[in-house]
Amino acid sequence: MHKTVLIATDKDHPDLYWDERPLLAELRSRGLSAIPAAWTDDNVEWAGADLVLVRNCWDAYVDPSRFLEWLDRVALVTTVVNDPHVIRWCYRKTYLRELEGKGVAIVPTRWISKDNPQDLTALLYDTGWSNALVKPSISGDGYSTFAIDASDASSVERAQRAVESLLQDRDVLLQPYFSEFDDNMETSLSFIGARFSHAYRRPSLLLHGEKDALAQRTVVQPAGAVLALAEHVLSLIPPVMWARVDILQADTPMLNELELVDPNLLMSFSPDGVAYRWMADAVEQRLGE
Repeated sequence: MHKTVLIATDKDHPDLYWDERPLLAELRSRGLSAIPAAWTDDNVEWAGADLVLVRNCWDAYVDPSRFLEWLDRVALVTTVVNDPHVIRWCYRKTYLRELEGKGVAIVPTRWISKDNPQDLTALLYDTGWSNALVKPSISGDGYSTFAIDASDASSVERAQRAVESLLQDRDVLLQPYFSEFDDNMETSLSFIGARFSHAYRRPSLLLHGEKDALAQRTVVQPAGAVLALAEHVLSLIPPVMWARVDILQADTPMLNELELVDPNLLMSFSPDGVAYRWMADAVEQRLGE
């Protein structure tokens, strides 16, 4: 009897993101029934799946409570990958604070919450950052992420209003804006299981827009220190089937983000598409447990 793998996606990618579709073919070539299913579709029988892969749920940040409720509901009736506990831990960028406490070098961050509101003018003066980034703790596709020019009072005022609005349902991070973001110096490293697959760079989404930035992605061989930091970060968390580690190479490598929910891994960038085979291997192993 064929085992069924449902691959959770969003309504904008009913057949999965283009880079994910070869995974469907690889799984099916191994005798598995691999089917995309929108996480928001109440008609999907998740209990009928032997395994659910959370891969392209890229609209979940709009309604995080609904997504996490869905995750808990599905986890009660079948096996979900990555593990729901890991997804919940990584869903808010506050995981960076925990990793920093374990000695990981992260991009310098000030934390703003409803219980700990901050005056941005005072905060920017205190940090000495001439340019800064505001990031929601739950985000996707650059949602409500924007730059602040500390020397422009109107820019800071607009940012203050935006932060106060965001704090209604999520915490906010304030970080320095490094010129390295503009110079293609953020490296995204894709891992399948504990194995490093490939790495790529792309220009800043803020400067170039999502479409142009994605079109300019380039495969790179990460510097030894960058790869070492990524591997160290993954050694501090439970095993996962996939991960993307985003590292900013300034004077020294710093963790920018750790993506364990449903990151764009760009598996087609891996040598000879090996990432698809590794992912299918991992799925078969999990089904056999």
